[in-house]
Amino acid sequence: MASRLEEILKDREKKIENLRLMGFDLYPARSVKEAENREVVENFEKYDGKILTLAGRIMAWREHGKLTFAQLDIGDIIQATGKVVKTRTGEVSLEVTEIKILAKARLPLPEKWVGITDPDEAFRKRYLDLLMNPEKMRRFERKAKFWEVTRKFLNDKGFMEVETPVLESVTGGADAKPFVTHMNAIDQDFYLRISTELYQKRLIGAGFEKIYTIGPNFRNEGMDDEHLPEYYQCEWYWAYADYKDNMELVKELYRYVAKEVYGKTKFVSRGMEYDLADEWKEIDYVEIIKEKLGIDIFKSTDEEMLKIIKSKGVV
Repeated sequence: MASRLEEILKDREKKIENLRLMGFDLYPARSVKEAENREVVENFEKYDGKILTLAGRIMAWREHGKLTFAQLDIGDIIQATGKVVKTRTGEVSLEVTEIKILAKARLPLPEKWVGITDPDEAFRKRYLDLLMNPEKMRRFERKAKFWEVTRKFLNDKGFMEVETPVLESVTGGADAKPFVTHMNAIDQDFYLRISTELYQKRLIGAGFEKIYTIGPNFRNEGMDDEHLPEYYQCEWYWAYADYKDNMELVKELYRYVAKEVYGKTKFVSRGMEYDLADEWKEIDYVEIIKEKLGIDIFKSTDEEMLKIIKSKGVV
């Protein structure tokens, strides 16, 4: 007995063959998209009544009377031309006069309201995870905006973005296990960088005074939802400045990024409410450890520290 998936695949292949026999180009080289779909929905007044050609993926069916799309499936990418209108229920729509297939989908999408529930599968099939969860796509957009405004902030402060080698003959700048690779041209092992620190410090020594690097670092260690072996990092170096100057810069940066990316400074995270616009309390590293753990980092022995740390369930 054929499975449901086998039946769907067989049905879709039949549709593809029928459309080709009818002379349709199912994967044309050219397409037209005059505006972003979300832009039209969010700014209806600007597009109301205009004839537009839009494009996108079919994500759901809504049948109206005898109107059917027998050869189209959920997952197909189409181009549609028509007038921008609102339905009686107030939904922004396109009163279509012409439809063109841009890409016929051979495989079905996951169930719309279920999506990908397995975290491992979501990581391995991120393209499907994003397709079925628009809010996750918004995260990627916010990430891009985050780095964009971070660059602007540092540039406006007089910093210059520099690139540092990804392949290093001697890895350093952090305590982490590196990925090892081999360069055949000179028959030598190299390491994917675990930090950009050492090369940036060399540039400070060379005479640059305010520099930063934004890019990937690689650490061949554990992996979970919040720790990946390849991750992006911003690191800067500032000549003739001390840690107080950097503390102030970090505070300004976080407030600026929050306003530019989220339009606010108040957030709730893990049950805690905070406002980045509030005053930032300075905590003495030595004193807070002594107060909370009874450890004097300058006087306590390694054995004493280890005993207390174990008693707190840290290791």
